[in-house]
Amino acid sequence: MPRAYGTTNAAPYSTAPTVGLSGDTYYNTANKLLYVSDGTAWNPDRFPWTFTQTLSAPTVASSPYTVTHNLNTTTPIVAIWDAVTNQLVGAQVAILSANAITISVSANMANNVNVVVVGGPAAPAPVNPGDYATKTYVDARTTNLPAPVTSGGFQSFTDTLGDVWVANNTIASGAWKRARDALHCRVYRTAPLSLNAGTLQPCQMDTVYQDAWGMSDGNGVAFKITGNFNISGQLAFTATAAAQFILTRIYAGPSGAETMIGTAQNYSATTTGTISAGLSFSHIVTNTAAHVILQATGSGTQAMPVGAVYWLYLSVDYLGTG
Repeated sequence: MPRAYGTTNAAPYSTAPTVGLSGDTYYNTANKLLYVSDGTAWNPDRFPWTFTQTLSAPTVASSPYTVTHNLNTTTPIVAIWDAVTNQLVGAQVAILSANAITISVSANMANNVNVVVVGGPAAPAPVNPGDYATKTYVDARTTNLPAPVTSGGFQSFTDTLGDVWVANNTIASGAWKRARDALHCRVYRTAPLSLNAGTLQPCQMDTVYQDAWGMSDGNGVAFKITGNFNISGQLAFTATAAAQFILTRIYAGPSGAETMIGTAQNYSATTTGTISAGLSFSHIVTNTAAHVILQATGSGTQAMPVGAVYWLYLSVDYLGTG
């Protein structure tokens, strides 16, 4: 038979009455909360539960202040507001019990403050526990670098994501830097140089324009690590007759065992002017001992325009693992 509820107004009590049947309610006139019975205990009916108390111009000497909120939680959220300026103020909050906290100030406050306490379940549970990542999962996807190097010169390290890092105890106090942010070098020629008709002329780059990581080896540019690099190079000559040409060649590999990986050619259309031949391309490096160099030949022994970074140069930039 259905239960007869009769009048549904919650009866007022200053203290909790005997626990009623599941679904019974009463209103607590002391803490102004509505309670619902589960047949075993009275439970506050609101979530989140809130409590507000005003403290009169708190001082250091009178701290700590006890605030009894009766929210039955050890995980409250506490905010303290200046009652005059309505600004949020800082104070030290400590959990005294499930129903009380203490407030301490480090400096005397000129105005009264309103303490607002928001409660939650006494034993909060995560919404989706299965969504939490384990430490093993996070570590496998997080870059954990070794300590800065203190000796040994240039070194490299590949993290769990496959990114390559480099370090040198003489650079940036040995801190690790992403290789694609660090390994960039551009060198050019300042010493006089001329083409050698019909014969390949080594074109050593003797002046550094950019080289924070010591990639220039005095002849060309060392790669230092394996991976995908962008290589740009250009050579030029000063024409003395029409139809003169220059052939630029780029070689890469260990010193003494370089092989050609790129070439460019250009001709003079007039009897004067600077004629250049350059190219830019990506190249996969598989040997950490490899470097890249420039050589040229031409139709005569014309002088090459040296001293400027934009005529005779070699540039190498690390792009990634490839």
